[in-house]
Amino acid sequence: MLGRINYIFEDYVFTPEEVEKLREECLKLTSDTSNLEADLALRKLIYACDEALKDNFYLEFTCD
Repeated sequence: MLGRINYIFEDYVFTPEEVEKLREECLKLTSDTSNLEADLALRKLIYACDEALKDNFYLEFTCD
């Protein structure tokens, strides 16, 4: 799921079903990383996924 986000000038949308998969991937990676910046970014993504899942929303990343 994270591999889809690969270019800063593109938008990315995750359906409600994909949000759960993205969250699971982020959780797995938090236990595998010792990089503090990566851990913080993953935790922010997990939080965004949690918020989206509360109401079965999409998760959308948009570029400037």
